[in-house]
Amino acid sequence: MLMQCKLKSERSGGKRMKLVRRTTGSAFAIVAVCALLIIIAIVTGFRMSVFLGSSQEMKNSVDAGALNVAKSVFELKLKPAGSKQGLGYSDVTDSQQQISLANINRVWGKSFLVNANAEAMSQQGYGSATSSATDAFQNATTINNELYDLLTKKGNLAVYFNKLVSGKPAKLLGKGGSVSSGNTDEWDSAALYRGEESNIEVNDPLTIPSGITANLHTKNNQSYLQGYNPSEANGNHFNFVTFHSNEASHLVSNSTFDQWKDVAVPNSTAMTLPNTFKESGQIAGQLQLAAAASAVANPMRSYELTIPHSFVAISLTSIATIRLDDGHGHVTTYPQMAYYSDTGTVQPFKSVDLEKKRYTYPYTSSKWLATTGLLSGYVSLGNELQPDNLWQAINALPGDHSAAISVILQRVKEFKPGYTQAELQNLLKGQHLLNNGEDTVTYYIFPKYTTPDNTSAQVSVGTAGQLPSWLNKGASPEGTSKTIVKETTQRDKPNTAWSTINEGHYEIPMTPKPDWPSYSADVHRTALSGTLSWQPGTGWNQCLGVLSINRKTDVIFTGWPSRSSDYMDEIFGPVQ
Repeated sequence: MLMQCKLKSERSGGKRMKLVRRTTGSAFAIVAVCALLIIIAIVTGFRMSVFLGSSQEMKNSVDAGALNVAKSVFELKLKPAGSKQGLGYSDVTDSQQQISLANINRVWGKSFLVNANAEAMSQQGYGSATSSATDAFQNATTINNELYDLLTKKGNLAVYFNKLVSGKPAKLLGKGGSVSSGNTDEWDSAALYRGEESNIEVNDPLTIPSGITANLHTKNNQSYLQGYNPSEANGNHFNFVTFHSNEASHLVSNSTFDQWKDVAVPNSTAMTLPNTFKESGQIAGQLQLAAAASAVANPMRSYELTIPHSFVAISLTSIATIRLDDGHGHVTTYPQMAYYSDTGTVQPFKSVDLEKKRYTYPYTSSKWLATTGLLSGYVSLGNELQPDNLWQAINALPGDHSAAISVILQRVKEFKPGYTQAELQNLLKGQHLLNNGEDTVTYYIFPKYTTPDNTSAQVSVGTAGQLPSWLNKGASPEGTSKTIVKETTQRDKPNTAWSTINEGHYEIPMTPKPDWPSYSADVHRTALSGTLSWQPGTGWNQCLGVLSINRKTDVIFTGWPSRSSDYMDEIFGPVQ
């Protein structure tokens, strides 16, 4: 009995031991599984954190690379070349005489003004300047399209992208975390912000000639030519790149980029230059990652709408014609002469024997004929040019000279926007008139620059020998010449004539010669007339136009006794 109980007890204890062993084994298995799961979770979490961290590093790196492209794209430049100096755009280059995305709008701005001038000339009846306008547009297109090739070629921009991202690897991936540009032949690019401001300011609406309308955008009380909304002139369309004022290059969302990527600019025949660039970066290694970023470029520099190397010319011609004319076919004409502000008194003839000028005349009791004496004539010239300055030369005679001042001022505004009539008046008053011994003296109004990129113009005036090296004084305006001011003819003023007659006598009908009365001067007259003509130019060859001032002092001596002055108009006709 006792033995049986002992055996039962041993059997029961064995079962319990087996149960404990089984329970302990299961616990160990559960612990092991849990530990494995925890390890897997930790490893997975770590790998996920590495992945997420690497993705963020990758994104940051690509963002930085794309932004660096937007900042550095202005370093891609070209130097215009060709038979025509700089293709006609050497005056709108940068300090290195090159064109980039930063100043390409200056090229289009100059081309627009040249074409606007050509169209305005045609509208106003000055003829066309088709050749100049066409050259200006075609050459601008050539420069634009060459720059487009630079901006969209993969290798050119990838340098700026890879240069930055190579220093910003996905470090969590170790040696396999090197970021590089994606494998595409061309960069994605787009033209953002159509209709908003370019970096060409229109500070003065009169910079653009009358009758021509440009597409403008106003921001903070400043007007700009619109970007990606071409302005039209002379049948051509001029497409400017949009650059927001006072805004640095910055990232934009890829969705914004994609919205504008394939949108065509209306009416543009040249390649549309982009202002925004998109690139993808990738990691080729133990973990495949890729990201894309877009950035808009901005040079943070604006320019005025101008033709920097251009000028306006004013030519002054003052001629005196002098003759001894009895009014009945006996005329002695003396060589015409140019005169100047300092000419003063001249003596065209001396001691002409009036006796030799006798002729048959149907005498009446009211008219006389000089028959004896030695006549000497004198003329005072250049008095209309006092005070001695160019402003006086323009306004020397009575008449409305506003048209002349207006055309000069408008053209000056094409290289110095905002220039005022008061400033022009002061400039011309400071220019003394030159006696160069020639029939015509030409004065040039032109800009001076102290910056290598031809900005911040100062307006100057001068004659040959006082001009900058770039100014081509041989350039002629393309338009035809038209009279725009006809001045009121002045009789016997401000230029005057007088005479002396030695031993002068005049015949009285039915009176013997010894009783003929004596006289010491003859009847004479001066008539000073003038016209101002305008011949416009486009500025393509630098010349924006020439204002020609032509004045003539017509001097008549008669030999008639001075008491006959009442009959001047009857003898010679009225002053016109």
